[in-house]
Amino acid sequence: MQKKLIFLLGLIILMGVPNKEIMAMNQLSPMNAVFGLESNLKQFPGMTETEIAQELKKEGINAVFGGYENKTLRKALHKEGIKIYAEIGLFVGTEHWKSHPESRPITRMGIPMEKEDWYGGVCPNQEWLRQKKLLSIQKLCQENQVDGIWLDFIRYPCHWEGKNPQLTDTCFCPVCLQKFQQQTGIKIPAKLKSTKNKADWILTNHPDDWYNWRCSVITDYVKETRKVIKKVNPKIVVGLFGVPWTASDYDNAIYRIIGQDYRKLAPFVDVFSPMVYHRICYKNPNWIHQVTTEFQIMTGKPVVPIIQACSVPDTLSEGEFIHSLNEARKSPSSGVIIFTLDYALKEKKFTLIKTGL
Repeated sequence: MQKKLIFLLGLIILMGVPNKEIMAMNQLSPMNAVFGLESNLKQFPGMTETEIAQELKKEGINAVFGGYENKTLRKALHKEGIKIYAEIGLFVGTEHWKSHPESRPITRMGIPMEKEDWYGGVCPNQEWLRQKKLLSIQKLCQENQVDGIWLDFIRYPCHWEGKNPQLTDTCFCPVCLQKFQQQTGIKIPAKLKSTKNKADWILTNHPDDWYNWRCSVITDYVKETRKVIKKVNPKIVVGLFGVPWTASDYDNAIYRIIGQDYRKLAPFVDVFSPMVYHRICYKNPNWIHQVTTEFQIMTGKPVVPIIQACSVPDTLSEGEFIHSLNEARKSPSSGVIIFTLDYALKEKKFTLIKTGL
């Protein structure tokens, strides 16, 4: 009997029967979400909270990101069976450079990282910021009846959107150098005084230790946020907006520069959402399905890609938007998120979201 039970357990593992969290997410599939619903109702002038919820449902929307701060809207959305998710940005914001100059990432050259377009990353090892964000997440969960929280900017700094993203090695600030030595046991030679020389020594002598440690910084923080969220309510879904790169992109920059190891992140994330903004990244719509498939293979978790509705950097036609929707919904996808509701409304793509449902 014991041997038979062992055999059956082994068979179950081989068959890849999903765990309870994956099964629960699959019951929600396919997600058909819009990102950026505002609590002030300005996106739907003249409509009440109830009418907005009914309009969203009519257009096939079963999940929204935002709107949770409006209690009446929140109640109306839930009444229509629409899930409410929150997005929280973590290691980002040049305002932190001003209030806490030490949070500005330091490059391999030993100089502060420059702002790129709208983007300014923040060092992920700033303990004051890590604790502040954990408290914000806890408060959000306690005060709002959200169904899930998606972690955003949960990475080392990089303005990845574009044709040729600038790939800068970071962060070599005093906090990072100290933690790297403490947590790995690797000691930087005392004779090296400049940050540049220390960075060069690490990347020459211990590159894998350095990159693995950086990934562990991100993974461990995701693990911390999950504990906070699940302690408030175990049913709240933990999602992650991921940079849409795999090992073959930019010489494995997802590992070297971004610090996101999706296989190691998988145990602590319920849903992965690669940010497959195909026109912004100068790709064709087929790329959306390719990335979605790779993410699912890497993580074994539900994948709900987020696609663009905006005409950036140039015109996104209705036909191409529908094409991207179709690619995003192909198996093994568990749905799609539209970025953003504002653009979908302004560019008259909102009514196209239900296409193919």
